[in-house]
Amino acid sequence: MTETANVARIGDDEDSLRFAGQTLSSATLVLITVTPPATAAEVAAEGATVAAAEGATVSVVVNCEKMVVGNMLLRDLKIRLAAST
Repeated sequence: MTETANVARIGDDEDSLRFAGQTLSSATLVLITVTPPATAAEVAAEGATVAAAEGATVSVVVNCEKMVVGNMLLRDLKIRLAAST
């Protein structure tokens, strides 16, 4: 995540990862929230199969005051995350 964007991890949240930073060119603030799929143990505890957890997707939310910057960053992050799996 930090290789794709100029961000640093912030906070300690068990449910999601949060990254904050700003663009180099216009100093626009950016907040990225990554929520991973439920772990296999959580899925099994709810009565579902472990295979359901393997097919789950990660949720990525980019908050930015400039829509174009947010869309470009989200597109780059999606490409990067897809390549790492």
